[in-house]
Amino acid sequence: MRKVLLLIFLILFSISFIVALDCQYTKKTQINLEGINFYNTEQIEEYNLNQILEINENKLSFTLTNNLDQKLKLKIIYNMKSSWFGEHSSEVEVEIGPYDSYVYKDKSYDSCVNHPCYLENIKIYVLDPKYISFNRCRLCGSQPCLDDGASCNPLFDDSRCGSGICNIAGFCGSEKIVDCPNGKLNCKDMACLETSTKGQGEAYDCPFECKSNRWDEEKCLRSSNEILVFWLFILIGFGGGSYLIFKSFYKRSWLKKEQKIMNKAKEKAENLVKGAQKALKKINHDLEEKKFQKSELKKELDYLKNKKRNSLKVKKELTRLNEEIKSLIEKERENKEKILREYKKSYGHDFVFENGYIRFKKGYNDPSKKGDFFHKWIFESANKRRVKKGYELHHIDFNKLNNSLENLEELTPEEHRKKHNERYNK
Repeated sequence: MRKVLLLIFLILFSISFIVALDCQYTKKTQINLEGINFYNTEQIEEYNLNQILEINENKLSFTLTNNLDQKLKLKIIYNMKSSWFGEHSSEVEVEIGPYDSYVYKDKSYDSCVNHPCYLENIKIYVLDPKYISFNRCRLCGSQPCLDDGASCNPLFDDSRCGSGICNIAGFCGSEKIVDCPNGKLNCKDMACLETSTKGQGEAYDCPFECKSNRWDEEKCLRSSNEILVFWLFILIGFGGGSYLIFKSFYKRSWLKKEQKIMNKAKEKAENLVKGAQKALKKINHDLEEKKFQKSELKKELDYLKNKKRNSLKVKKELTRLNEEIKSLIEKERENKEKILREYKKSYGHDFVFENGYIRFKKGYNDPSKKGDFFHKWIFESANKRRVKKGYELHHIDFNKLNNSLENLEELTPEEHRKKHNERYNK
């Protein structure tokens, strides 16, 4: 045991001197930086290039951090796309001082606050210096060598350890045979194994692994108590089985009744959602009409101000329209909350509105992630596949709340934009 503690102390002491890398066994490597796209995650992981440049992307901006003690000259290339102002390409060069950071924003950054924009085909190259030398983790096969103290399989992993030795306690070190820790026993100088871990019929490496303390040449045997318990369970199982057969007939009829009740509740909830959607659509139409009337009255008010007559009447009318607009906005909010409650009641998940669409508040299968749009989930669930790469989903009747499968179709971005342009240009 003292040998193990001494070995662990030496491992921790040696690791404290390794500050640049997360591995104990390293080798010096020179890399040609020409042609390496630092935005390419696979290349960064392959060469551990975060030691040179870290990239943190926040939608339409980059935070670039120089981790070297010398200046970096970079070239940034990308395409900016927006359904509002189309597409443009950009190519810029920046310089970052040693251990300094630089925040780059696209020229359209401010314009994208109220309109959806996104970047694609992003490439970030280092123009100067062209070569750099630094330490990389030494490879044992195709993977980085395991540090001393790292877990390993003593039967197979000698070549995976940087020291070339995976000892019988199950970690890399300088000795193959060590005292087994935590009450484990030495099994044929090949591995440290726990006692009483194998049940009846399981193969063992050493006899002390058998729970029953009974074994033959290949497998652990059943204990006398287990044999007695086995036959007792047979008798109990026979009686219990007869009871379960009777109970299953009763339960089957009860489940059918429960399913009918659930189907009726779901149908009622769907009808309520459709009614709320229809009311919300009417409120949106009325709201647009009131906004238009407000705009016209404001123009008239400006005219009357110039002529200095009837301004009080227009102001009162404008105030009245403002109150009506506030009332309609409140109704719209209440209808949206009603829709979200009905969706939660029907599908058992929380939902939110985003840009007029309904979205899962959290990931459907992974609550730690942001949820998908509901119409995308409907399409992918019905078709048992994801939306084709490079395609978008279009609401055929232009109603974002009508998420029925027959109202959804896959379109390319160009086709999708054309549909909306044709609608607004009529």
